[in-house]
Amino acid sequence: MKFVYVFGIIIKISSSLPIALSALLGFLAAGSRIIPHPGNMTLEFSIFLGVFFLAAGCSALNQFQERADDQEMARTRNRPLPARKVSPAFVFHSALAMICFGLLLLMVFQSAVITLIGIVGLLIYNFGYTPLKSRTPFAIFFGAIAGCLPPLMGWIAGGGEIFSYSLWIGLGFAYFWQIAHFGLLLIAYSGDYEISAKSNLYKYLGKSGVVLTTLVSMFFCFFAAIQAGGNIPELIRFWIQWVQFAIIMFFLATTISSLNNYGRRFFRLWNSWLGIGILLALAAW
Repeated sequence: MKFVYVFGIIIKISSSLPIALSALLGFLAAGSRIIPHPGNMTLEFSIFLGVFFLAAGCSALNQFQERADDQEMARTRNRPLPARKVSPAFVFHSALAMICFGLLLLMVFQSAVITLIGIVGLLIYNFGYTPLKSRTPFAIFFGAIAGCLPPLMGWIAGGGEIFSYSLWIGLGFAYFWQIAHFGLLLIAYSGDYEISAKSNLYKYLGKSGVVLTTLVSMFFCFFAAIQAGGNIPELIRFWIQWVQFAIIMFFLATTISSLNNYGRRFFRLWNSWLGIGILLALAAW
């Protein structure tokens, strides 16, 4: 059981599983469905499993690439590689095997186009965003593109139109959600980023700049959620919603910028399916 727990950390199961689910949701959304259809189970499970193994492999490769940097931060110091619970060779070979298996599933059961998008995501995340993090504080704005590709893959697999308004609103939600996620991470663990020898967005923008960036990203997430739900309110209801949202944003600004402990709690909520559900529920209200 201990090995299973460690391996789950290596593949970042808490991220890989939601990423795979976002691809499945993209597939279902393309067909205007909310539940799987028995006649499409092969396509649905192949897009889910293919993206899951690809995301798990990319996450493991990322930890292999950043094993030295992870030793410097309290937040990442206890990960399996810096804590020497597993060997770098094991993580590297596991990552390679999962990436190949994920791409194979996509190639066999989906299409070359979807497989190519998966490869692009791998290149952006592991060979673009990961090395850029140590060179520029703005790497996240490039790296967040990788997180938009799984729902795009699912959408294409489900037969959706690439120029669909709903698709791009959904991708916008995915993009700004990641920026907000990263901003909350910076706020919640600001102590680590303040003393880091490397350049990062917290040191570049300062606390107020990160809070502002986070709140703006949340604003766009909320707006995208309204549009994606097809809920375009009437004029009066529109202004009531935005007044409600302004109050919520003011509360969040004072909360996440005051105490790191509260910031960490809110970060965990935002990074959960519960947080996404609450966001969508507020948008539909």
